[in-house]
Amino acid sequence: MAREIESRLWLRGELVAKSPIHVGGLGDDVDTDLPLAVNGAGDFYVPGTSLAGSIRQYVEERFGDDLAHCLWGYQTKEDGKASHVVVEDGVLLNPDEVPPEIRDGVGIDRQWGAAAEHIKYDRAVLPKGTRIDFAMYVEVPDGDQRSEALAMLAEIRRALQEGLIRLGAGKTRGLGYVELVDSQITEQSYKHRNDLWDSLISRFGSVVPEEEIQKAHNSNSGERPAAS
Repeated sequence: MAREIESRLWLRGELVAKSPIHVGGLGDDVDTDLPLAVNGAGDFYVPGTSLAGSIRQYVEERFGDDLAHCLWGYQTKEDGKASHVVVEDGVLLNPDEVPPEIRDGVGIDRQWGAAAEHIKYDRAVLPKGTRIDFAMYVEVPDGDQRSEALAMLAEIRRALQEGLIRLGAGKTRGLGYVELVDSQITEQSYKHRNDLWDSLISRFGSVVPEEEIQKAHNSNSGERPAAS
């Protein structure tokens, strides 16, 4: 059974790598122990699931489990709820300018906290300067949750702009720093018949006024205002 939604809120922009990034995949690169994720066309990309995992973790830490479960869904043994959030796969915008690099690594002996003997590996990374197309949306089931969803997107935008959400593996080794640039929060409304037509004309809808975003963020976060 299809669920009813009143609108879809988008956060879009570009993620710029401020350090190398490793997002692994089931690649067939025999020359690399830890290859990068590759899509069906054979191009490097950042899976939406990897982006979603990092963002959801930040949302849980920032807003708590109640909001995360409400919008991102949850699953227990006896109960569950589908997510209202979708993070799209991140396509590389400048692949010809940023060829992948190979970095050597060694395993760590957990008992001694030092390099383990005879455990060496290499890891493929997307280099600093890689630009990734970023898009995520929240399906708003009713008007009462719109303010919460808008506040969450505003906080995610701020965190990505300030480099607070890191992507991929090797974060303790200095990997995964990204910054969001050229971002917009837009909305597609489905309340009326004309809204559906507008959504067909403009895939991402209309820009949400910054004053409205600030108000929603301040009302639901209670700590700091969203970045403009």
